[in-house]
Amino acid sequence: MIPSDAKRTGRPRQSPVDRLRAKHWYYAVKSRTSLSDYQLDLFFLEKLGRRPKDPQMRSRIFETIRLHGTLPSNGNHPKRDFDLIQLVEEEADFVGTAELFYSPYWQLLTRNDLEIDVYHDIAQAAMSRLGLARADYYGEKAFQILCRQAHEKLMPDLSMPSAYVREVYGKMLQDIMKSSPPTLDHLVLLGALFREAYLACSLEVAIQIKECYSDLIVEYMCQEWLYPIAFTLQDIGEGYLVFSHTYDYIYGPELKPPYDDCPFAVVERPIFYADSVDEMNRLGRQFAELERERSLKARSD
Repeated sequence: MIPSDAKRTGRPRQSPVDRLRAKHWYYAVKSRTSLSDYQLDLFFLEKLGRRPKDPQMRSRIFETIRLHGTLPSNGNHPKRDFDLIQLVEEEADFVGTAELFYSPYWQLLTRNDLEIDVYHDIAQAAMSRLGLARADYYGEKAFQILCRQAHEKLMPDLSMPSAYVREVYGKMLQDIMKSSPPTLDHLVLLGALFREAYLACSLEVAIQIKECYSDLIVEYMCQEWLYPIAFTLQDIGEGYLVFSHTYDYIYGPELKPPYDDCPFAVVERPIFYADSVDEMNRLGRQFAELERERSLKARSD
């Protein structure tokens, strides 16, 4: 039996999101330097005036984060009374890494509630950071009229399908997301927009956002510096955010494969005989790896 939070003793158990967050920060730092874990430890211990006489007796700070996803110290750790995130951020080469660690994205991944106002505020803040804005009431009406006029021009003899405006919305969103390199803020925006639409029961809009989010997280994870955690990022990023209502066991002792038993995720998946489905799943993983390698190669060329 898993003890409740009130009965647990010792260090609080880290969730998969905590570990991903720590490793994402670690690899962001490593992408900006050629220093090894050993050298990073000594560099920042030297900065604190705590470099040990015997380097082998140092605290293995960065190695621990890389291997175990241990959250970087924020000054409250009993053995490390310094804020490692801020200490790293103060170095010119690492400016911006703290912003990645404190991104609202990690909050989105760990929320599993029905507070639509929270997701609305997160989306609005992300739009502001990305230089985007929602149309007002009149802008929405103008958009609908322009969609109707465009459809009538292309197909004058057919009435406009009810889903047409939603599809145009989705295409516009895709174009906006692809107009610049993917960032964590783009994922924050799409994740918050999805939750907002889902909770507002605007399911056609939610589906358009979900497709855009799933495409963007693949683009984001294909950055070379994220290679060691790429598939974990995709699994958790989709499984916990888009299908988080299946994750009541997020802090439980066992984790099911992300979203694989969620009807919203599996409704369009093909049916196979049980003795052949494993081979098809394995083939799909191979295709995904080939696609990721092609994306990495394309970015490096």
